[in-house]
Amino acid sequence: MYFLNNSFFTGDIFIPNLEETCTKNVEFYKLMSKWEKEALELSLGKCLSDELLDQFEIVDGEGGKEYRLKEDSDPKWDYLVNGRKYPETDELVSDFADLSGCGCGCYEGKCEYHNWEGIVREQTILLQGGEVTYKESFLAYYVYYMWCFNNASKTTGVGEQLPQVANSIGVTNHAKRIAAWNYFYSWVRGCTKGGIIGLHRFIKEHSDSFENFEEICFKNQNIYGI
Repeated sequence: MYFLNNSFFTGDIFIPNLEETCTKNVEFYKLMSKWEKEALELSLGKCLSDELLDQFEIVDGEGGKEYRLKEDSDPKWDYLVNGRKYPETDELVSDFADLSGCGCGCYEGKCEYHNWEGIVREQTILLQGGEVTYKESFLAYYVYYMWCFNNASKTTGVGEQLPQVANSIGVTNHAKRIAAWNYFYSWVRGCTKGGIIGLHRFIKEHSDSFENFEEICFKNQNIYGI
């Protein structure tokens, strides 16, 4: 995976048992790699997604091999991945940015700066006696959304079956699934909120830098999943 690992799946997108050995969870990791790429292509279009992934290389990290942006990559890729705060008059903002699209109802906020928080953003919580730092990504919310779909039933030799656990009652994960999708949607296609902008707004304001962007229309979902 280029961006995600076990640590992203906590809180409202908690996936159990990922702290166990990688060998035991190999099927999940295969799916996570597939869904991570799906989310990128849905958010950026195939061409820009491929162009972004070409900017990564495999290096030695603290936990073993990992992907990182190449040191000689254009700074625009770092802005896309890790975020950027900038004024509307910034020299990198395209003069004729086309902010139209398939409709999110964006409005102009009153903040002097636009803040794109990145494909991956780092959050810190202050606690008594210390602090906790963790990472979030809209890619993880898409993976969780697909994981919920994938685990709604279990494939057996006689067809699909509902998962059963002793001494418990199974319930649907529908509400969590829809919440994850809508969070993914707001991060990608969301509008200005206190200066924080969605991915598509950031790319459109930097259209000269991301000419291969393809806007794919998708909407948030209601409680019925439509």
